[in-house]
Amino acid sequence: MLSINIPATATTGDALEWGGGSGALLMAGTFDGATYTLQYSPDGGTTYYTVTEKYASSTNIALSAKGYKIFELPKGKLRLSRASGTSPANMVANVGYTQESVRLY
Repeated sequence: MLSINIPATATTGDALEWGGGSGALLMAGTFDGATYTLQYSPDGGTTYYTVTEKYASSTNIALSAKGYKIFELPKGKLRLSRASGTSPANMVANVGYTQESVRLY
């Protein structure tokens, strides 16, 4: 698991390198009205796009309560963007690689 920077205010956090593939964003803590959106940059951090869920491509990855979301992306940069919320506390955010099961018959 990779720890991803959580913005302290309504802004964006520092990006981390994503090696590409299937992954999950996991978050926990007291959100206190804050919403965190996962963003992706394919061009070294010049342009960022909101990441959508792997199995619901029209749904943005945005968490306002503890939980997780699955995504699949090529190599690039990931960061969190925070909107609203007054005093989020004890926040934890991790990004990890997932492995999908394949069963051959």
